[in-house]
Amino acid sequence: MNSRYEILAKEKGYFVDKQGNAYSPQGNKVGTRGKGPYLYFGIRVSKTKVIKVYIHRLQAYQKLGDLIFNDNIEVRHLNGNSFDNSFKNLAIGTPSENAMDKPESKRKKISLVASNKLKVYSDELVLEIQRMREAGMTYAELIKKYNIKSKSSLNYILKRKVSRNGVDG
Repeated sequence: MNSRYEILAKEKGYFVDKQGNAYSPQGNKVGTRGKGPYLYFGIRVSKTKVIKVYIHRLQAYQKLGDLIFNDNIEVRHLNGNSFDNSFKNLAIGTPSENAMDKPESKRKKISLVASNKLKVYSDELVLEIQRMREAGMTYAELIKKYNIKSKSSLNYILKRKVSRNGVDG
């Protein structure tokens, strides 16, 4: 995400203290949790539009400036707790570094959920998709024909090893 809403929030007088609490220009504590794992607050920019400003991103902007807007850079929660927006807990890094900040148990759970979603493809269907790719079907054609959600899912299917007795690996 490269929205730069953090710049607008800072210009309007919103700020985050060292402990990670966000405040409005009037000094009132702001912030809520939606469906996602991050705290945010809204800023009305027109009669009908309210933008979401993520507290961790505003804190990181206050700490590191425009570096948070660089390509392939994410704001990291060093202790893996996405609700800890304290100054010392935030840094920037690559998506890979960010993923490694999560506890190993959480990373394994995310991986297991992702792999279970891909197991909906039977060994026979995997073999058929692999044969169709070898015959020259494009990724776009395969995704459409087999209702596959993404290129990464298709890539997993194409690399999946299947034997007559089932999945090898």
